Amino acid sequence: MTYSQRSAASSDYVILEFQIGKAAEELAEAVQANDETRAANILKKLERLEEELAQLED
Repeated sequence: MTYSQRSAASSDYVILEFQIGKAAEELAEAVQANDETRAANILKKLERLEEELAQLED
């Protein structure tokens, strides 16, 4: 892997971690508001983001 490829992967990793953190905050808000539909949608989003993160780690 070249330096630029490692740099791009690192950037993608940071972005995904940020998005996961943001989604976790949104999930907490949805749970607090008892909005089950929104919470379920956010959980799906979190699962997708975590899958993408796992692929980067491989």
